[in-house]
Amino acid sequence: MPGTRKKTTIPTRCSHRLSSTWSTVGARFCSFSAARTGWTGSTRKSLRVVTPNGWLERRIVTKSPPFPRPIIFFPCPNGSKACSGSATTGWRATSPDGLQSMSFGRKKIMAGFGWVALSRYANRLLGFVTTLILARLLSPEDFGLVALAAMMVEILKIFKDMGLGQALIYRRDRIEEASSAVFFMTLTLNSSLFLLALLLAPLTAGFFEDPRITSVLIVMSTNLLWMSLGVVPNALVRKEIDFHKLILPEVAPVVVGSVVGIVLAFMGYGVWALVVRALTVDILMVLLLWRVVPFRPHLNFDRALVMELFHYGKFIVGTSIVAVALYNVDKFYISKIEGLTALGVYTLAFSIANMPVTELGHLICRVMFPVFSRLNDDLPRLKEAFMRTFRFTAAVTFPMAVGIMSFGPALVDLMFEPRWAPMKRPLQILALAALMRSLSVILHELIRALGEPGRVQRFTIYRLVAIGGLGGPAVLYGGLEGICWLIAGTYFLVLLREVGAGGSMLQVAGGELLAALLRPMLAAVLVIPGVYWAVRASLGMEGAATFWGGVVLASLVYALLLSAVDGEIRAELARFLPGRYLRQK
Repeated sequence: MPGTRKKTTIPTRCSHRLSSTWSTVGARFCSFSAARTGWTGSTRKSLRVVTPNGWLERRIVTKSPPFPRPIIFFPCPNGSKACSGSATTGWRATSPDGLQSMSFGRKKIMAGFGWVALSRYANRLLGFVTTLILARLLSPEDFGLVALAAMMVEILKIFKDMGLGQALIYRRDRIEEASSAVFFMTLTLNSSLFLLALLLAPLTAGFFEDPRITSVLIVMSTNLLWMSLGVVPNALVRKEIDFHKLILPEVAPVVVGSVVGIVLAFMGYGVWALVVRALTVDILMVLLLWRVVPFRPHLNFDRALVMELFHYGKFIVGTSIVAVALYNVDKFYISKIEGLTALGVYTLAFSIANMPVTELGHLICRVMFPVFSRLNDDLPRLKEAFMRTFRFTAAVTFPMAVGIMSFGPALVDLMFEPRWAPMKRPLQILALAALMRSLSVILHELIRALGEPGRVQRFTIYRLVAIGGLGGPAVLYGGLEGICWLIAGTYFLVLLREVGAGGSMLQVAGGELLAALLRPMLAAVLVIPGVYWAVRASLGMEGAATFWGGVVLASLVYALLLSAVDGEIRAELARFLPGRYLRQK
C-alpha cells in the first residue's frame, strides 16, 4: 500500500531552458527537486515551469529502470498562494498539450542522435573511400605536406571562436542580439588569425626546411575566414536540436569535394588536389548553412553581453588547447625528425586505425551521457547503466581493433600502392591505441556526469605530458613504430588510472570493471587471428573476395562465440534493437 505523500517545495530560481513548444507561450524551465514519495522503491522528481499565466509542475515518478515516466502536470491557478513564491504538489489537472510537448522534445532529441549518426558515418565512409583512391594517385609526401599545414591551421583554430559558438548554444535569452555579436566577433577574430597565418607561413617553411609549405599553408588558412561565417548558423541549428538541417550542408560538400579532389589528382595537380578538396568542402558547407538557417546579422555591440559570452567561452578554449596539443604533438615530432613522407604514412595509418573504433565509442557516448547524467543521484542504477554500456562497447570495439591488427597489413597490400607499405606496423599499433581510447571516452562521460570534469582534463594532461616529453626520443630512436608504441603505452597506463577513478566513483572495484572486458577480449584474440591465418593458409589474401570473405567470416565466428559464452552480452545486444528500446521507453 502506498504511504503518506510528502509535500515537495520546488525552488523558484530558474536554471533550465524549456523546449521550443513551451517557449512560444513565454515559458521556461525552472529548477527541479526530488523527494521520496512514500511509495516503496520510487522517487518523485518535480520540474517547475513558469508561464505568463502561472506556474506549472511536472511530476515524474520513477519506480524501476531504465527510464522515468511522465505522469501528470499540475497547473497553479492565477493568483494562488502557491504561485507567489513556491509551489506545492497538490493540484491535479492533466495538461495534454504539455505532455505532447515533452513527448515531442524527447522524440526530437532521439531523432537528433539519428541524424548526427547518419551525417557522421556517411562523411566518414565517403572520406575513407576518397582517401583510398587519392592514396593510389598521390604520394605519401603529398599527404604529409597537407597534414603539416593542417596541423598549423588546427593550432590557430584553438582561438577560432573563443568558445562563443558553445556560449550561444548555452544562452537562454537575447538570442538574436547574441547571435549578431558572435558573428561579428568571430569574423574579426578569424580575420586576425588569417593575417597571423600569413606571417607564420614563411617562418614555418623555414623551420621545417620546405619552401612548399608557405603557399600550401596560406591557401589552407583561408579556411579560417569561411569557418567564421558558419559559426552562428551551425550553433543555432544545434541549439534547437534541428540536426536534420545539417544533413545537406555536411554531406553534400563532402561529395562534391571528393569528386573535385579525385579529378584534380587524375589531372596531375598533386598536393593541390588535397588542398582544393578541403577548401571546396568548407566553402560549400558555409553556403548551404546560410541557405537552410534563417539568420541575418545586425550590427550592434553590447559590452555586457559580449563579456558574458566571453566568460563562458574561455572554459571551452582551455580544454581545446590541451586537446589540440595532445593530438598534434606526435605529428610535430614526426614531421621535424622523420620528414613529410613519414608524416603522410603516419597520418593515413592513424585515420584508418581510429575511424571504426573510436567513432563508435564517441557515438555511444553522445547517446549515453544524458542517461548517466539523469542517474547521477541513483548510484545502483547508474552502475547498472554504465556496466551495460562499458560491456557493450568492449564487445564491439575489441573485434574491430583486433581485426585491424590482424587484417591491416593485408588491407594495405590490397588497397594501396607499394609506397605505402611502411604503414603496416604503425597501423597495427595504432589500432591498439584506438581501442584504449574508445574505452577511455566511456569513462570520461561517466566522470563528467558525476560532476568532475576536471578529472577528465587531468587525464588528458597526463597523456600530453608523456607523449610531449618522450615523443622526440621515441621518434629519434624508434621511428614511426617508436612513437606509435609510446602512444599505445601511454593510453593503456592512463586507462588504468581512469578505470580506478571510475570504479571509486561508482563504488566498484577496478578489477570488476576490467573483468567486464575479459570475455570480449579473449573471444576477439582467439577467434579473429585464427580465422585470418586459416584463410590466408588455405586461400591466400591476395584477392579482394578472399580478403573480405575472411573479414566477414571472422566477424560471424566472433559474434557466435561471444553470444554462446556471455549471456549478458547477448541480452544487451537484444536491448539495442530499435523495437525493444522503444518498448522499454
